[in-house]
Amino acid sequence: MAEFQYKGPMDENAVKEIFAVEGIDYDTRNIRYHYLLDTMFEKTPAKYWIAYNSSIETGKPIAVQGIGPYKNVYLLSGLKSYGKEYAGKLDPSETEGAGQAVSEKVIDMHGDRPIIGLAQPRGLPVFEKQGFLHIEVQDGKVVNQEDIPEDVKEIIEASAERRSRGDSDVTPIRKIYYKPVAEWFYIIQGN
Repeated sequence: MAEFQYKGPMDENAVKEIFAVEGIDYDTRNIRYHYLLDTMFEKTPAKYWIAYNSSIETGKPIAVQGIGPYKNVYLLSGLKSYGKEYAGKLDPSETEGAGQAVSEKVIDMHGDRPIIGLAQPRGLPVFEKQGFLHIEVQDGKVVNQEDIPEDVKEIIEASAERRSRGDSDVTPIRKIYYKPVAEWFYIIQGN
């Protein structure tokens, strides 16, 4: 995998402008999240990080990952790689793995609470490699996820319903957050 440099955090408008300079039309959440419009997944003030091949100053923006805080969790707000858009312009070794790299960078910076997302099929393996698990929905209800806010569960349940009808192909995922042992010891001793 190539070495990447990262720029962020920034808002989604800045991301769109950066990719526009390269002639790439970055689809914002209000375009990509057509069935999540007016939900916390669209409205959460997410921040984004971009992976650049080589340096930020002279390199090209290759991939982007967004994340935003919502109540007691983080919500993923888009992972997108544009390596294919650089075909014939950059050597594939300069773009390969950029999506995985920027996602790992962002997830590693946000490990203090659960991270929830709705992954598209192409991005699902990226998150699974980072320890994300599928959120189970049984009989239309999210199960075994007590730390996820109720309104987020409702969106996941609606997404699972659309998926069962064939209207959606996203998979609800989460990264489990474990408190460090020292913190647990302190909490137990404090009682």
